[in-house]
Amino acid sequence: MTCKLLPNLAYIDLSINRFSGTIPPQFGNISKLIYFDLSTYYLTGKIPLELGNLRNLKTLYLDKNKLNGSIPFEIGLLTSVQDIALSINSLSGPIPSSIGNLTNLINLYLDSNSFSSPLPSEIGNLPNLVELELNTNNLSGPIPSSIGNLTNLVNLYLYTNSFSGPLPSEIGNLPNLVELELNTNNLSGRIPSSIGNLTYLVKLYLYINSFSGPLPSEIGNLPNLVELDLTENSFSGQIPSSFRELKKLILLNMFDNQLSGKIPPEIGNLKNLTGLSLHQNYLTGVIPPELGNMEFITNLQLAKNNFTGFLPENICKGGKLQKLSLDDNHFEGPIPKNLRDCKSLIRARFIGNRFIGDLSEAFGVYPHLDFIDLSHNKFHGEISGNWGKSRKLSALIMSNNNITGVIPPEIWNMTQLVELDLSTNTLAGELQEGIGNLTGLSKLLLNGNQLSGRVPAGLSFLTKLESLDLSSNRFNSQISQTFDSFTNLHHMNLSRNKFDGHIPRLTKLVQLTYLDLSFNQLDGEIPS
Repeated sequence: MTCKLLPNLAYIDLSINRFSGTIPPQFGNISKLIYFDLSTYYLTGKIPLELGNLRNLKTLYLDKNKLNGSIPFEIGLLTSVQDIALSINSLSGPIPSSIGNLTNLINLYLDSNSFSSPLPSEIGNLPNLVELELNTNNLSGPIPSSIGNLTNLVNLYLYTNSFSGPLPSEIGNLPNLVELELNTNNLSGRIPSSIGNLTYLVKLYLYINSFSGPLPSEIGNLPNLVELDLTENSFSGQIPSSFRELKKLILLNMFDNQLSGKIPPEIGNLKNLTGLSLHQNYLTGVIPPELGNMEFITNLQLAKNNFTGFLPENICKGGKLQKLSLDDNHFEGPIPKNLRDCKSLIRARFIGNRFIGDLSEAFGVYPHLDFIDLSHNKFHGEISGNWGKSRKLSALIMSNNNITGVIPPEIWNMTQLVELDLSTNTLAGELQEGIGNLTGLSKLLLNGNQLSGRVPAGLSFLTKLESLDLSSNRFNSQISQTFDSFTNLHHMNLSRNKFDGHIPRLTKLVQLTYLDLSFNQLDGEIPS
């Protein structure tokens, strides 16, 4: 880019163009310039030192370019500037301490660069700052306590950096703060009780850090909070009952921590909640029936805790529940009728509990269901043909139960299936030729049943299979040469059946890493 010197120019807006090159240092000679916008260019090179001469400048937009190098110390000479946007570039090095001279600054956007080193304490010298975006950089060290001086700050984004150490208690001195996002750093220690002073706070993201200790009850003093995400830390102790005061809360994520004790019934007062994720903790006790008050809930994640007892009868009271995860707990009893009729379900996991009931009666028809796993429970009865009405179901997993009867023909019409696991039950009868309809199947696990007869020739149409397990059944006759069509197969187990005859040539199974044909009545050698 070249420019002619225009000393009286006050306004430059060349944004969203296709000019390239570097920023000419001559721009620094336009002393009357108050507005400078070269955003969304293809600019490269460094920010010239001469821009520090623009003492009347109020707006500097250089975002969405390919600028590199560091911010010059001379930026601290722009004492009239109110808005600086340098985001989405390749700038690096430390943020200069001279930034603290910009006492008229209202908005500072430095996000999505490669800035490193600690954040200078002089950042606290910006009394008029309303928005500070430093996210997605390589900043390290502690968050300076001087951040508490920014009493007009509304949005503070420090996420996706390498900040460490505790969250300073001075964070509670920001009475106008609406959004605080500190996630994806290395912050540690306890959350200061002063967090409860931020009564205008709408969004609080602390996830993916190393915070520990109990959750401060003062979080309950945030009446405007809509989103609270504390995921992937080391918080311990009980969920404070004061959370009942968060009446506007829509999202509450606290999974992958060390929380213990029971879910306080008061959580049921959060009637606007759409997402509650508590999985991977040490929570115990029964699920309080008050959770049935949450009529807008769409995502309920309770897996990998130590919950006991029955599910609440009104778990899908609002008819909006889409994602339900209950796996690896100690739940027992039947599936509530309310859940059987929950047609909004998209993904449901019941794995590793003690649920009981006749399988053909416990579950209904789910028009939106994509994934369901009922494995490792105590369901009995037969598989209902109604599963074939769940037209979007791609994974049907029912292994390790007490299921009897034959596989209904409707299953073979579920051409959208990618995974079918009916293993370790007491299914009987022969496989039908209709199995060849499941051409999108990548995993077929029928092992540990009492299936018998020939393996149907239609199986050879399942050319996308990656895992096939028919072991521990009563299949007989020869293994068909058409098994050589499974060119994507990694794992094949046909052991403990009554296959006889010669082992077929399997020369096309170039992806195969596991093959078990043991405990059959085969003769000859494995063909090379």
